[in-house]
Amino acid sequence: MKKNATDSSGTSLHDHWNITLEELDELGKSNWTPDTFVAHDGYTWGNDKQGGAIRPTPPNNSVMPYQVILNGWDHEHCTICYASTGGSEKWLSNELDDWICEACYKGMQTWLSERE
Repeated sequence: MKKNATDSSGTSLHDHWNITLEELDELGKSNWTPDTFVAHDGYTWGNDKQGGAIRPTPPNNSVMPYQVILNGWDHEHCTICYASTGGSEKWLSNELDDWICEACYKGMQTWLSERE
């Protein structure tokens, strides 16, 4: 079970943040830039009994057949609160292709600056 990020008094930073303190520290080291998500091709493969889950990258095993779904990867989730974006909101991304919403970015920056 993940321990939610808390301030010095032990109060949760945000009721729906589900991230460890260590993960938050690592995210704080990233170079975040304002970005807008744009849908791109998605991939599906194998005997998917859940109705063809779409993934953002093709399978690692190049022998496995897969299907390309044009613009099938149509949203991302905030790494911190798991909200989703379809591209119209102000978000930030980093060099690892992680995405965070503006509210969580501001909260993370505030929390990290208060720890220094």
